[in-house]
Amino acid sequence: MMGFRLPGQIMKLNFEQKNDASLETVWAAFNNSSNKERWQQNFESYKHRTGDPGQPGAISELEFNENGKIMTVNETITECREPVFLSASYESKYASTIIVNHFESQVLRQCDNHGFSEL
Repeated sequence: MMGFRLPGQIMKLNFEQKNDASLETVWAAFNNSSNKERWQQNFESYKHRTGDPGQPGAISELEFNENGKIMTVNETITECREPVFLSASYESKYASTIIVNHFESQVLRQCDNHGFSEL
């Protein structure tokens, strides 16, 4: 879920992505800063500033090329529960954004008279 703090407004957006990979594989790919360009449009560069990368309190500087104009965004990791949850705040001179990521494994289950069992 994403929340954009606009003057007097909050906008929320849900996005779901299904992957044919293990939870651990998806987490490793998502949490690797060299992969940011794969899912962040117009991404240019990543510079780690302080803290342990990917851990609460870590601060990084991201740059995006918006039609030839470089926009700098400061990312602060706010919560991390590997491999199922990661949230961060993003600040620029144009906007403040909070992004919350949930990761879950899809396990097929069947119901019988004794409860649920994994298939």
